[in-house]
Amino acid sequence: VYLLLLLCAIAGIATGLVIAAVCSDMLKVIAFLSCLFVPVIVLSGVVWPREGWAPWLWYATLLLPNTAPIELLRDIHMRGVLTDSPWIAPGILVPIAYSLLATALATLILWLARWW
Repeated sequence: VYLLLLLCAIAGIATGLVIAAVCSDMLKVIAFLSCLFVPVIVLSGVVWPREGWAPWLWYATLLLPNTAPIELLRDIHMRGVLTDSPWIAPGILVPIAYSLLATALATLILWLARWW
C-alpha cells in the first residue's frame, strides 16, 4: 500500500514538473491545475466506482495515470485481494511509466526553452 502511495506521489511530482515547465506564471498554473486535476480525480474512480459508468467511458479512463493504482488500492482495502487481482501489474507499472514519461517531457520542454 505504501509503495502505491509513493508511486502516485512521484507521478504527481512529475506532473508538477511538466506544469512548471509549460506555464510561465502562477495564474496559468492555477488555471491549468483546475482543468487537469478535477477531471482526473473524478474520472479515475476516486469519487465514484467506475463499474457503474458507460463502457466507452470505462475504457477511456484506463488512459489516466491514477486509475490502475486506485483500482489496486480498492482491491486491497475493500476486497482484501492482493495475489489474484488483475490490477497488480498495471497498478505498479503505470505510475512508474507515467513518471518517467512526464519527467522526460519536462526535461525536453526545459531543454528546448533554453535553446529557443
